[in-house]
Amino acid sequence: LTEFGHGGPPDVPLARAWYERAADAGNVASLYALGDILFNGAEGVAVDIPRAMEFYERGHAAGNADSSYALGWIHEGGHGVPADAERALGYYRAAFAGGSPEATQVMGMLYQQGGLLPVDLVYARYLLEQAVGMEVQLAYHELGIMMLEGRGGPVDRPRAEALFRSGYQSGDPEAALNLARLLNNTE
Repeated sequence: LTEFGHGGPPDVPLARAWYERAADAGNVASLYALGDILFNGAEGVAVDIPRAMEFYERGHAAGNADSSYALGWIHEGGHGVPADAERALGYYRAAFAGGSPEATQVMGMLYQQGGLLPVDLVYARYLLEQAVGMEVQLAYHELGIMMLEGRGGPVDRPRAEALFRSGYQSGDPEAALNLARLLNNTE
């Protein structure tokens, strides 16, 4: 609560101290929170990527899906570490197995695009449906495109329109663009 200012002004250094106590007491979710604070920095807390990676790795080793997803994102994009797609995939798989909504969306995208995983449009569409059910913002747009183009299943324009609308309402500008194109009947 102190990290985000609930009940008073934010105090990230104090929040960090409490997360450290919770981590020392065995709370796995606090490892992810510590990793986030140190990876992103905040008022009163300097960015410390090596230390953030230690907390994320400890969280991952303890089965925290958020930590696994964070490590996948970091290694996929080379954020503070050399980019490593294979390593990122391993972390994404762990996060997916742990129930991470964001990892569900990423796995859907990976099965759609191919490369690291074989193309499986039916499974990709299924995973993106799951991610939409978990309210992952980007999944609305991606699933809408699959529905509109009939990739991985039949064409479903009304469902595509509903997905684009939901994506737009959740703040995704790409969903708004595709909704406009759909309503204008252009590609």
